[in-house]
Amino acid sequence: MESSRRSTMAQHTKTTSDRKRVTLSDVAQATGLAKSTVSMVLNGSWKKVGIKPERVEQIRKIAEELGYRTNYAAHCMVTGKYSTIAMVCGKRHFTSSVSPALVGGICLALGEHNYHMSIEFCDDDKLTDPSYLPSFLETHHCDGILLNYHAGVPLRLIELIQKSRLPAVWLNYKMDHNCVHPNDYQAGFDLTRYLLELGHRHILYVDHSFYAAARRGTRHYSKEDRMDGYRDCMLSAGLQPHLFTDTANEEDFDSLFQRLRSLLRQPVAERPTAIMTYAQELLAYIRLLAAEEGLAVPRQLSLATFGGHRDALVLFHGFTVSRVPTRKMGAIGAEMVLELIANPTTLLPPRTVDFEIFPRQSTAEPPTE
Repeated sequence: MESSRRSTMAQHTKTTSDRKRVTLSDVAQATGLAKSTVSMVLNGSWKKVGIKPERVEQIRKIAEELGYRTNYAAHCMVTGKYSTIAMVCGKRHFTSSVSPALVGGICLALGEHNYHMSIEFCDDDKLTDPSYLPSFLETHHCDGILLNYHAGVPLRLIELIQKSRLPAVWLNYKMDHNCVHPNDYQAGFDLTRYLLELGHRHILYVDHSFYAAARRGTRHYSKEDRMDGYRDCMLSAGLQPHLFTDTANEEDFDSLFQRLRSLLRQPVAERPTAIMTYAQELLAYIRLLAAEEGLAVPRQLSLATFGGHRDALVLFHGFTVSRVPTRKMGAIGAEMVLELIANPTTLLPPRTVDFEIFPRQSTAEPPTE
């Protein structure tokens, strides 16, 4: 039986070597199995029909030896699917961010369902053109959309997505349905509570671009949410919140850092014992300011922030970070868009993803003196 199979396979290897493409029929004939069985193995749907793993391995091995490659055009025609999800990003600065964690989370989740991801950077003019979105799936050869467009989103785009009823999920953006985003309010609350539990009572919250982001029309919801979480936690503990931001008219960071330096020069009883920042980039500057003013971190001043993907956490190693759940958000978004493809009329409730705090060497109990 085995020698017969090998002879058959050798014959087909020889007879197909001169062909332009090895077909599914060639693999089926070489294995002696039905074309439908071979198809289910090679397109990854064999688990649904209970084909044994050893048979799967046999078919895949023969297909590889024959040099079989999936005919993508034929696959699309037969299944009516492209097996691809497009992540749509804006071209304007600050409107989208594409991190390794986000891409990894999406791709790994899609791969479990034999889907792939493409990335499309689009102009606002295109995305707000009523004639463009309805044909997006066909034009970009995809079955669904992940909208990685989370700041400065044109209202017209939101309207067109809702009207078109495309299988689309918003990433890192708040909507009434079909969206997934980090729970920034709870993250602000929890990081403040962590500092309170260490014993801090004078905690300063710093956002160096709160008004600058508003001026350029790209303020993300997280700026308000993290600040609100901090404020509410302080108030619930019976303490006064202390907010430190850029001003509505501040055009550069020099004046902001001078104001921050003056604050660190306050008498011990008046200056903060801990500082939280909206974004991790600011921590290096604050640590430098603290060192110049003779304040030791964390013995005299604790520092904590909200961080992104692992590359950034390596760069800011040593700082206590509440990590943005970017990878998990991407994975959930991928699962949601596949659910919308399967059930086009469904409106999925918003999903939120919690942060995780990583205590490091930049935080400690406040000084007792």
